[in-house]
Amino acid sequence: MRRPTAISLIALAAAGLSAAVWWAARDRSPHLAVVDGTPVTEAAFRHWWDREPPAEVSGASRRRVLDELIGRAALVNRARELGVDRDPAVLAEIESLLIARLREVELGSKLGAVEVTEEELRAHYEAHASEYRTPGGMRVAVLWMDTKGREPLVEGYRPRLEAVREEAGDLPAEGGFGALAIRNSEHTASRYRGGDLGWIDVREGADAWRNTVVEIASGLREPGEVSAVTATDEGLFLVRLIGRREPAPRPFDEVRGGIAKKLLRDRRGAIEAEFLAGHGAGGSVE
Repeated sequence: MRRPTAISLIALAAAGLSAAVWWAARDRSPHLAVVDGTPVTEAAFRHWWDREPPAEVSGASRRRVLDELIGRAALVNRARELGVDRDPAVLAEIESLLIARLREVELGSKLGAVEVTEEELRAHYEAHASEYRTPGGMRVAVLWMDTKGREPLVEGYRPRLEAVREEAGDLPAEGGFGALAIRNSEHTASRYRGGDLGWIDVREGADAWRNTVVEIASGLREPGEVSAVTATDEGLFLVRLIGRREPAPRPFDEVRGGIAKKLLRDRRGAIEAEFLAGHGAGGSVE
């Protein structure tokens, strides 16, 4: 039989080589054709017929499928001649396909059968209650001067913020610094909102400036309470507490989906780990 020689066909052969090599060595069904020693079997024909059933069942459609398989066999032969079947990249692809298929055969039904009951979900929720809480939060207003850690700037701005601190005592308890922030703060994002930063997470984060505000505000207990004027490496601060929100449990229904995913992931992971350990320990390694 005439063999294709186009480079594009060789590339296609490499893509389909893994299945052809593996199948040819194990398929004992009758041969429908033999292409330079490579058989086209009845089982292979049925596989491709079922994979892409033709719109019309006829002798012509059967012949088209057989011709395609003959063409594939010719491509596989050419790939072998060029050593494509010994290319490390191709061998890696073959191994990956075999492993993926092995996982389907030995793990598919086990992984699909994994379930988590409602009782197990609730038991996990109760046993790990501390993980399912909204963090505490504070709503604060801040006046800030960018003193850059320089003492002369600190001393220059301190009297100004001390005076504002005195005036803040006359402001509504549950509010920021009002118009005082416009004239006495260099924090662009909040100065036109009375210094109000909104609700902030009390947990430590990566932002040193925000961490400084949280640390200063942590000593304030009642809305309207104002901190001392505080100098740090991040600047000069005056902080006012607007509101405080204590940590609280998140409702079960809100976290149920996440718990289910976690438990399913953990159980399937254990099955996969057992699968890998079992196969790893069963072979001879020299």
